[in-house]
Amino acid sequence: MIPPRQPRRRSSDAEFARIQRRLRLALGALMLVTLVGVLGFVIIAQGEHSAIDAIYMTIITLTTVGFTEVIDMTDNPAGRMFTVVLLLGGMGIVAYTVPMVAALFIEGQLHNHRPVVLVTPSESLLTDIQERVGEIPAIMGDPSDDDVLLEAGIDRAAGVVLSMLEDKDNVLGVITARRLNRTARIVAATRVQETIPKLQAAGADAVVSPSRIGGLRIASELVRPKVVSFLDHMLRDKGGSLRVEEVTIPSTANVAGRTLASLQINETAGAVLLALRKPDSGEVVFKPDADTALEPGLTIIVMADHEGLARIGVSLERTTGAAPSPAGQSS
Repeated sequence: MIPPRQPRRRSSDAEFARIQRRLRLALGALMLVTLVGVLGFVIIAQGEHSAIDAIYMTIITLTTVGFTEVIDMTDNPAGRMFTVVLLLGGMGIVAYTVPMVAALFIEGQLHNHRPVVLVTPSESLLTDIQERVGEIPAIMGDPSDDDVLLEAGIDRAAGVVLSMLEDKDNVLGVITARRLNRTARIVAATRVQETIPKLQAAGADAVVSPSRIGGLRIASELVRPKVVSFLDHMLRDKGGSLRVEEVTIPSTANVAGRTLASLQINETAGAVLLALRKPDSGEVVFKPDADTALEPGLTIIVMADHEGLARIGVSLERTTGAAPSPAGQSS
């Protein structure tokens, strides 16, 4: 057994703690203003209406939807003034809280803190990894062994990454992982291009070649250094919020007759439409036409900040009637 180490406090942990504090404060303020609204309308109703009516009046006031008032304010100046104060005070709280909650789930900040388990056959590798990233749950054993993977929770894993020294071990690991979990997304690494089709045939959803990516990076640094600098800044800046993201239209969405124009992505503050990925062929269409038909499984690729992505999610849900499926990870 490796003696426990004090985990390093990383900037992402501090950022997540800050977001949690802000969310708790916002939700607390929302609950307080809702309670004040309900109590106020109960008093205004003077026993002539139920608590459900008071809740209804509070919700339509805070959300500014403008439905019919069930508690009549025609000859009640005090009730009108209370409604005005509730509206002015509560509208700001709602406008602050709802996009924050949407951004946390759509943009993936909560997903970025998913639990992980490291499986490694070597104690030295485990020590090296923990020194780099801090204390994480880990199991020592053969990553292609059924019992080891089941102990790590392969049967309930959402995703699996295989990055072993030998390609043959990655192929065997992919076969084992796919047999134990049919639905997990499996990403494998390879040293040589010739192994890619073998890993895909074994069940990998995606294959990454670090050496090829390194070569492309070197070439890009030579011919387009400003672009590389921009992408590095966008992806690595902990304080920044601009990311390349993808949002998938759920299979349950009702998109009959709907087009890309209905989402108004380029008119949304903090968002720019980049491309679409078709669900059947996997074809990527850059700068798609506004009259492109929406379809279940279609992936929309955008460059957006947190608030922009939240607005796109709200627009997509309003247009299709189903919540979007976020990627959970920034590109």
